[in-house]
Amino acid sequence: MRFFTRKRILTALFTSLLLMIAGVTFGQLTAGGLSFDGVNDKVRIVRSYTPPPSNVAIGDTSFNISDVITIESWIYPESGATYNVQSVLTKSQRSPTSAQTGYIFPRTNDNWNNIAFLINFNGLGWRQLTAPYPGKDSWHHVAATYDGAFMRIYIDGVLANQMAITGSITVNTNPLTIGYQNGYTNEYYKGKLDEVKIWHRALSACEIAANRNCEITDQHKLVAYYKFNQGLLGGVANLLENKLTDSGPFANHGDLVDFGLLSAISNWTDGAVTNGSSCVPFVAPVVTIGSNAPSIAVGGRLELAASGGASYSWTGPNGFTSTDQNPVIENVSPSAAGLYTVTVTTASGCSVPASITIQVSTPARALNFDGDNDQVTIPHNNTLNPGTGITLETWVYPTDGVTPSQSVIGKSTQQVRGYIFPRTDDGWKSFSFYVHLDGQGWNIISATYPSINEWHHVAATYDGFVMKIYLDGELKATKEVTGTMSSNTNPVTIGGQPGFSGEFFAGNVDEVRIWNRALDECEIDNNMSCQLNPAIQTGLAAYYRFNNGLIGVNNTQLNSLTDESGNGNNGVLENFALTGVLSNWSTGNVGDGICAPFTPIAATATVNGPILEVGSTIQLNASGGTSYSWTGPNSFTSNQQHPSIPNAQTNNSGIYTVTVANGSCATTASANITVAYKAGSLHLDGQNDNVVVPHSNSLNITQNITMEAWIYPTDGNRAIQNVMGKSTASVNNGYIFPRTDDGWKTISFFLHLDGQWKMLTANYPGINQWNHVSATYDGYFMRIYINGLLAASTEASGQITSNTNNLIFGQQPGFVEYYTGKVEEAKIWNRALNQCEIINNMNCELQPSQTGLVAYYKFNQGYA
Repeated sequence: MRFFTRKRILTALFTSLLLMIAGVTFGQLTAGGLSFDGVNDKVRIVRSYTPPPSNVAIGDTSFNISDVITIESWIYPESGATYNVQSVLTKSQRSPTSAQTGYIFPRTNDNWNNIAFLINFNGLGWRQLTAPYPGKDSWHHVAATYDGAFMRIYIDGVLANQMAITGSITVNTNPLTIGYQNGYTNEYYKGKLDEVKIWHRALSACEIAANRNCEITDQHKLVAYYKFNQGLLGGVANLLENKLTDSGPFANHGDLVDFGLLSAISNWTDGAVTNGSSCVPFVAPVVTIGSNAPSIAVGGRLELAASGGASYSWTGPNGFTSTDQNPVIENVSPSAAGLYTVTVTTASGCSVPASITIQVSTPARALNFDGDNDQVTIPHNNTLNPGTGITLETWVYPTDGVTPSQSVIGKSTQQVRGYIFPRTDDGWKSFSFYVHLDGQGWNIISATYPSINEWHHVAATYDGFVMKIYLDGELKATKEVTGTMSSNTNPVTIGGQPGFSGEFFAGNVDEVRIWNRALDECEIDNNMSCQLNPAIQTGLAAYYRFNNGLIGVNNTQLNSLTDESGNGNNGVLENFALTGVLSNWSTGNVGDGICAPFTPIAATATVNGPILEVGSTIQLNASGGTSYSWTGPNSFTSNQQHPSIPNAQTNNSGIYTVTVANGSCATTASANITVAYKAGSLHLDGQNDNVVVPHSNSLNITQNITMEAWIYPTDGNRAIQNVMGKSTASVNNGYIFPRTDDGWKTISFFLHLDGQWKMLTANYPGINQWNHVSATYDGYFMRIYINGLLAASTEASGQITSNTNNLIFGQQPGFVEYYTGKVEEAKIWNRALNQCEIINNMNCELQPSQTGLVAYYKFNQGYA
């Protein structure tokens, strides 16, 4: 750009004078670059100095860039340099040691075989990026950028090299220097320089390429801009042009130090960019990069996406490359984690890189609680007030054995009680189940807990009568208590009990389930190591799988806990960090497998009874399982499904119990059997026992009759006792035998003949013994036989009065004449048997089809 100032005019006049003296014609006036002699030429950009006597140079704070930066320049390194190491622009100096920080670019360590970009990072120290340099004695545009993720070097607008690094650039109070590094006498640059710019942003390759051949007007985030459009060309004296002008927003002008300013070297010179050639304002391509998620589960699908260009070139971890606009990686592994970079090239040929960091981690299956203040709050719902039946179960991995009281699941606060489980009051030496019953207060049951730092399944049930707690599917403790659980409007909390600051749980939790019924041991065991299918469960009030987020990554957006039961009892995570290993979604104990539908064991036990005669075979039968274990009376045991006991005796009577198992689940069933001798008589208690045989015409015997039975009377106190008769108080006729009217001192035979009773009596041997008794009437005589012997007889005649009365054993209706004792082999004939026939038949059972046999009662029913 051609312009004049007063100093420029004075310089021109002074130079013209010198030229006239030398006889040289005045020519081109304005320079476009600055030549450095490589011996001691330098530019120092100082904002201030410390007070004397130290007088330490202080740089402007605008050069203290810690996050993102661009440094660019046109350079013309020349041959014949004294030093291999040459620093062009630096924000670093040799002393003190603490000042050896900042940034340097461009620089060479090998006399321009390579170009270097150096940044000092906090906590990391110096990091250097190098790239091959095209060669000396020609102009080249060089630029260096750092965007917080990459250091890059561009040569003539093309990316020459890059290095991934993340850190904060160390800031200092050093002045900015051009042409050397302050404090070093062997790093002087030899060559020409033009268009030096420093930006507080990382320019894209497109913007660098678009603006490298012209002078810029856009100053967005521009820190310093040195055009070098000063002095006069031609190797003339520029002694008054000893300041380097900053066209940037902070006016950080520089001092030319040790420049000769009298000849072609160490003076203002021609530049690479035409003075006054203004750049067209750069419009950056709109490039986007993204993915389906910043963190991907191992085995999941990574979907990368980019836009804004005509072509795309991707690179990434594990040797990943792709030219797709939106590449996809299936079944990702942990090695797929890292930085993915896409170079987006526009239709005009501009290439813009963009990067995204992807994390790959194992899907979480649990939630880690830090023990300080982490908890999950689930708002009150009536489904969480079970009433008379409840089951609470979960997998827990406690890690704190020092804090005494820790509550995992509860619907209880300091003010209003409900239920809590599991809970420890001794640092997990034991675990407890708390149930608050109406009118009773807390009821507590406890059992020993194995150890911290390991997974265990715990469950607690209450059915209104018995509290139970289980560990790893095994019943560990029971307590009988009857009542109704106290209901409340408290939220359910996981990880603490509201109102008690010292009860926060430390450790991992997986598979929390709340049921409004008491599960049995078999169902707990069936479901504890797998995930439930909520659609087929009965009484599942809330179900939390904790299958959320990824392990050890940023899960801050995943701050809710989903209820899988379908009841909408979702929870909110409170105070969780959700960024690291602790206080975040974590490793669980239950995988993705779905539990098989639980079918209760339908155990059955049967026996071929309920009563068997002595000497018979007892046949036991069971079903419903895969294995069986029987116990029973007389030390009986068997592992058969259908065991038998031959020649059973009375001591084999009793309850037989079988344990029916199906896998690890077992239940019991029982059957009762009585082994007894076959009964041969009927005992009547003398109080109200009687046998009623409905009236039948066959029992209206009017002519000849025989009545017989074996009897065993046991009551000699009651005077009148009837054994068998067809007579009542209201219809007092028919026949009765045997009967006593004096407590079995005698035995009587009553017949109602021709309208009046006729009685025959004989002495009876005595009570508490069996005797066969019989009575006959042949139209002429009434006779009584005892044990086959004639005991009494009397003449009698007439027709027996018939009626519609029932035949009764043990009583005469209408009277209190109950018989006490036993009776057997009762027979009624419509003919009069003779003595020989009575004797023949009395000690045996009759064969069928007897002549005149009207009724025959063996009493061989039941068991004695």
